Amino acid sequence: MPENASGRGADKEAGENAGSASSGSESLKKMLDQSKDKEAEKAAKTKSNEFVSQRVLVVEDARILRKMLVKILQEKGFVIDEAGNGHEALALLRRSKSINQPYDLIITDLMMPEMDGWELIDQLVERKYFPAIPVVVITATASVDSVKRCARAGVRHYIVKPFETMRVVDTVRKALTRGAEVKDTGGSSAASSATGGSGATEISTEPDAENGGDAWNPEDSTAQDQTKGSDAASAGG
Repeated sequence: MPENASGRGADKEAGENAGSASSGSESLKKMLDQSKDKEAEKAAKTKSNEFVSQRVLVVEDARILRKMLVKILQEKGFVIDEAGNGHEALALLRRSKSINQPYDLIITDLMMPEMDGWELIDQLVERKYFPAIPVVVITATASVDSVKRCARAGVRHYIVKPFETMRVVDTVRKALTRGAEVKDTGGSSAASSATGGSGATEISTEPDAENGGDAWNPEDSTAQDQTKGSDAASAGG
């Protein structure tokens, strides 16, 4: 065989080998990508099912804000009931108890007509719905007075108006996690938090790292300042 023909044959074989290696590499990459896609899809599905069938009572007199909260939570799988004030909320709580379908969480505004969030929280404590059912407060002004008053009742989580979807979901997740811990301890954890464990009011002034900054901290001046200028855009108080 002529020398140049032999060279061409070797080049052809080398090219075929390179093409085969390239094809194999592409196939492997494709398989890895498909595997990653499946894992990502599985993780997304698991996360989307995180809250499926958990029941939440949303108490907010401002209809637009209430519907926004309902939409955010329903998209995460929650089953939602709505109330426009504390009286309506208590009626729904009595009904849920009578049919043995308790709520997993209560989200309440503070400033509402007829029965506001403050009185509702007092009623929840008096009627022993709380701390068995965790409470998240919605507020336009996280003032020091509000912080202290909620902390005395053992309410640790809040959402500041105007709110973002991820803040709502993260706060709800933390409140549910803490609520599960309270149930495991028979409610003693929240009671101790609210009374200092001895009947005397005692409010922690330490930042709550566990709750990612979403817990009441009465000495945190930023709690008052973070909503300045937003009150007008967040009707309902």
